[in-house]
Amino acid sequence: MAADRHSAQRYLLLSVHHLIEDATSLRLILDELTAHMAGRPERLAPPPAYRDFVGHTLHQLASKDAEAFFRQELGDVTEPTTPFQLVDVHGDGSRVATCAARSRPD
Repeated sequence: MAADRHSAQRYLLLSVHHLIEDATSLRLILDELTAHMAGRPERLAPPPAYRDFVGHTLHQLASKDAEAFFRQELGDVTEPTTPFQLVDVHGDGSRVATCAARSRPD
């Protein structure tokens, strides 16, 4: 977090990888940050025990629910798919110097 010397503003940079963050977890993270930054952490639900998460995950692995779901949803995909037809991408993108947004045609 960074403070603006000229005002009461605070800035936060949140950097996450898409494999560990989705819309649901991002909403939870932002809600928790908002509560803490507002000085109201008591508004947050108590965190669940990690052992419960581990137990749930192990149960799902044992029951193969996830495998059945993805086989049903993706079973007919026979070739690789790429976003925006980007098939010739090398590296992790860290060497990109600049990026500019293009306006969409109406």
